[in-house]
Amino acid sequence: MTSNTPSSNWKTLSGVLLACWPLATLATTPATPASQGTQVQQLKAAVITVERHAHDVIEDTRYPAYSRVKTYLGVPLGNVLVHSVTLRIDGQPAATHDYESATAFALIQHGLAPLDTLSVTPGSHQLNVRLTYSQGDGQDTANQSAAPAKPDVRTLEQTFNFTKTDLAAQLVIDVYQPKLFAAPALRLTQWEPKS
Repeated sequence: MTSNTPSSNWKTLSGVLLACWPLATLATTPATPASQGTQVQQLKAAVITVERHAHDVIEDTRYPAYSRVKTYLGVPLGNVLVHSVTLRIDGQPAATHDYESATAFALIQHGLAPLDTLSVTPGSHQLNVRLTYSQGDGQDTANQSAAPAKPDVRTLEQTFNFTKTDLAAQLVIDVYQPKLFAAPALRLTQWEPKS
């Protein structure tokens, strides 16, 4: 659990400063041609570490753990092409994502993508998910010479109950097929770190 006390902020800041230390030493060390490649790799690793720490500090500031809910969309079915997804929490708009063809095909290939990070108070809530999609064979028709047929756009909508605790939470919304030859459906999985 992340707290916003002055001591925790100083600890975070000191962690970022310690991560920057290799950058300072690399900048002051004279380089030989043989060691330049190694130094460049060390510098890249140090930059990635600093960026990761900075991202964590920003996220902890914008979305403290007691209110943070990260949402993800999972589409493990190769024949579902997502057009848009809209999330509402307790009847209030929370997030909307529209997917272009290339992004929707990438979602099929990778199976899981982040939607948004939301601020939700601890307690019981309702998450309404509205997803528009079309079904096909999962092949990218954007590069074919013949114009693709207009897709038959369908809608899935479902409301889920979830409980937000004081810990950061992750909600995974999956599009799945409950039975062979059945229409796609939605399900919700909630993940929380162990306290």
